[in-house]
Amino acid sequence: MATVKKLIKQLGFTLIEVMIVVAITGITAAIAVPTARTMMANSSSKNLMSQVLSALNAAKTAATNENKTVQVCGLQSDGATPNTSANNWEFGFQIASATNTIQVFKPANGLNVSVSPSSCIPFKSNGFSDSAHSITIAPTASTQPYCITVAKTGLIQVSQTSTCVAASPSNIVSPTCTGGQTWNGSVCTCPSGSNWNGSTCITCTGGQTWNGSACACPTGGNWNGSACITCTGGQTWNGSICACPSGSNWNGSTCITCTGGQTWNGSACACPSGSNWNGSTCAITCTGGRTWNGSACVCPRGTNWNGSTCITCSGGQTWNGSACACPRGTNWNGSTCVITCPGGQTWNGSACACPSGTNWNGSTCTAICRAGYVWTTTMGCCTSSTPVYDTPCYSPAAASRTPAPAPN
Repeated sequence: MATVKKLIKQLGFTLIEVMIVVAITGITAAIAVPTARTMMANSSSKNLMSQVLSALNAAKTAATNENKTVQVCGLQSDGATPNTSANNWEFGFQIASATNTIQVFKPANGLNVSVSPSSCIPFKSNGFSDSAHSITIAPTASTQPYCITVAKTGLIQVSQTSTCVAASPSNIVSPTCTGGQTWNGSVCTCPSGSNWNGSTCITCTGGQTWNGSACACPTGGNWNGSACITCTGGQTWNGSICACPSGSNWNGSTCITCTGGQTWNGSACACPSGSNWNGSTCAITCTGGRTWNGSACVCPRGTNWNGSTCITCSGGQTWNGSACACPRGTNWNGSTCVITCPGGQTWNGSACACPSGTNWNGSTCTAICRAGYVWTTTMGCCTSSTPVYDTPCYSPAAASRTPAPAPN
């Protein structure tokens, strides 16, 4: 029993042993905690250095690929607005061009990021910067800071040094400019009036303007190979020229569609040869001496249409609606209208008159017989008024030449 009690007593720690363990633990903690803090700070500093270095390289690559200036800038306290005046990136930083933000980086707690000489580090289209820049990344603990330098040539370097100064060489070799560009002292640029399309300098001509990537005609205009063309008068662009829709033709100011039997003659719509336009269709060909007056076929002035030709009335004739005719009481003798004399009369130039040896009895011309004789119509001569069968019948004309025998 005594042996057991003795063994139990030997299983515990003495006060001296406990104090020695506590002292060793305290000494170990005093050594390990600062070292751990330093290691954590260095790790955060290294991570931030990697972020800054990645941002600088990304900005430089974007500037050369997109042929424009891209910069890395610190942010204001809102974590979104660029801070171009402060030289400390305590609220974070971003990669951005003049037109868009590419990437935003959040700040690292407990780290000091100071930038010199300004808050923004730009990269131009040739990869150069505007001047030499330096970025110091230091943890709160007194450890060696990271130093990132950006030379004017765009060279980015990292080191750990207490003095962070960017290299600023006095002689920077100008790069070889291509595509018609020339060196302006800091970047390759196209001559005034031309633009860079990614491979060469382009001068816009023929009314074209630069749209940021190529020469282009204004809205509504089309490029025909030498100038910008705006289609008018109903024309549309067919890929090479302005053209009227199918079935219509260009008259110099507008697109014309020929109708009513008209066809295009090269400058205007026209009716086929021998026909005329009456306002809605091509009219019948004018014949028989007629001409087109703009709406119908008509005979010349002073003539009339008889159904097959234009007639000019002459010799005193007038148009009765269907033909030339002499006035009432006259007749056509083949060349003129003459008065029609009745009862055997003839026209003497001024009036109707009976032939010589006859007289007008009111209805006809009768022969003049000598005394004792009368005109016998059935016999056509003068006969004795007294029936004497052996008295000859004589003609008044003959009687005027040879006297007729006296009656018995």
